[in-house]
Amino acid sequence: MIGKRKIVSLCLSTMQDVPCYELITSLNKSLTARGNSLFVYSTSSDMYWNEVEDVGETAVFDLIDYNITDAVIIFDRRIPNKKLVATIIERARDHRIPVVLLDGAGQGCINVNFDYEGDFEQVVRHVVEHHRPKSFHFMAGMRDNEFSDRRIAVFRRVLEEAGYPFDESMVSYGDFWYLPAQRATEELIRQKRVPGAIVCANDVMALSVISTLEQHGFSVPGDVIVTGFDGIDEIRYSTPTVTSCRCGYREMGERTIELLEDYFQGRIPTEGDYFVPSSPILAESCGCGSRKDINISEYLNKTTTRLQRVINDNLHLTQMAARINTSRTAAQIAAAMENHVIYDMCCLVKKECIDETVDPLLRCRRGEGEAKLCLLFDSDAPKPFLPRDFDGDDIAPDLEAILEQNVPLAFMSLCFHEIPFGYVCFHFTKGELDDYCGTSLIVSALNNGIGGFRNLRYQNYLTRQIEEMYKLDPLTGLYNRTGFMKVYQELVEELRDQGGCITVAMADLDGLKAINDGYGHNEGDNAIRTVAQALRQGCPEDAIATRFGGDEMFAVMKGIQDGASIRSRVESFLTAYNTSSGKPYRVSASMGICLATHRDDLDPERLMKEADKQMYQEKSQKKDK
Repeated sequence: MIGKRKIVSLCLSTMQDVPCYELITSLNKSLTARGNSLFVYSTSSDMYWNEVEDVGETAVFDLIDYNITDAVIIFDRRIPNKKLVATIIERARDHRIPVVLLDGAGQGCINVNFDYEGDFEQVVRHVVEHHRPKSFHFMAGMRDNEFSDRRIAVFRRVLEEAGYPFDESMVSYGDFWYLPAQRATEELIRQKRVPGAIVCANDVMALSVISTLEQHGFSVPGDVIVTGFDGIDEIRYSTPTVTSCRCGYREMGERTIELLEDYFQGRIPTEGDYFVPSSPILAESCGCGSRKDINISEYLNKTTTRLQRVINDNLHLTQMAARINTSRTAAQIAAAMENHVIYDMCCLVKKECIDETVDPLLRCRRGEGEAKLCLLFDSDAPKPFLPRDFDGDDIAPDLEAILEQNVPLAFMSLCFHEIPFGYVCFHFTKGELDDYCGTSLIVSALNNGIGGFRNLRYQNYLTRQIEEMYKLDPLTGLYNRTGFMKVYQELVEELRDQGGCITVAMADLDGLKAINDGYGHNEGDNAIRTVAQALRQGCPEDAIATRFGGDEMFAVMKGIQDGASIRSRVESFLTAYNTSSGKPYRVSASMGICLATHRDDLDPERLMKEADKQMYQEKSQKKDK
């Protein structure tokens, strides 16, 4: 619960589809009337072919907070991945939360279903007993599909009870879709086996069968009776209208909340089977109905307007994704989203999305610690919006204010190459179908935009790392000759423009040959590395230090530097090293320091020679000692 509100979590896929939209609006209406709220967790795709356990889209179901959830509803037929369904049920049970399965059956669950067999039987019996055509054919769905096979069994049983013989040649498979049903009908026509009635397993196939028959000169219902099943909107506006049976998802939503209310009041247990009655639709395709008060032009206008909006939204979202892709900062991403007028939503991402050093294709293991979140965009916040850290205990900003609007909160995962990196929360104030239709487009655009942003930034980071590797001396970590010349040239140009002078210091390891001969080249490398560290410590932080070759190190500093102080710091570093290293040799270095102004010849070779002279004077003095 949140305050006094019970929270019901709905899990499904493709919430932009009409049946899902009808279910969501019905559940929300019934819940808010009782002072409660609906959270929806949905994927963009139907996941039909996906049995992979850890997929980016399904990470949305990991967002369910079972500590505030009072009931979980799973639209079972909309989540074909049964392993995923089982995981959600198990998590709910671990928290002693009731689970309602819609269009499914699960042990220990409240199962709410349509009586598909009984409702479908009503349609078949109407054709068989009322119209009594001479021959029949059945347009089934997919082979070995549970729903399709059950309807074939109903069709066969009703025919045989009425005295009609049945054989397998009376069944074609239209895969529940338009084109396969069209091909199957054309095959019947080619074989000259067009029957007196074609009973279809769903409305989409019925519309396809009717269209195909009429294109080949057959009359419906004059020559062939055609029926469907499901009761989709299109059958009301087709010519002819289609006899079918309506599965009411609004009624299913209302019945589900009634059952949950009974459960909370202790009137029913946490498991049981319940059915929602459907309504037969007798229409023109069987000769029993007539067109009644149907405004086809209004329907076409709505459909055209919706299509045009989808096209326009897709264009704008593609432009938004391109801007996000080339953004440099999180604030620029927010500005891109703001400029493309996205309403009633917020976008949260893992903070690592802003960290260019994190590989966007790195798959983190589930349960490997809580990711810190960044609120990347909030359409309800004052503009311009600036991204900020977000408390992971809350699932959306200003949650209580959103709940007061009595709108459902709909969550979808953000992912790139099936690796989740955040989520979007929609809270539509109007809650129209068009709003839900746009959710998958928005999520897809954000996936492409933010995913590309992360990829590009990580590639740039790797490029800089590679460049850094190639401009540094691997032994000492100082600039190599190539790296030094690049940054030195920039310093010279600044000096020419602004005037001033530079200090040049050169350090040379004493006795390198003796160390190599006596203790090996690894120890010689160690001595060179130690002098490089000493030079680095002796010079200011912004000094440009390089190893030009062998044991010669060279540093350039802005302005006039105190040579004595540099020497003193270098010697102090080496003294401390020799005291603690435990090496059988001492590391020491000779130095030469000189100055140059912007008016001098700033060729680095000349400056090295000048510092080299002083360094050799110091080295000679050491040899004399």
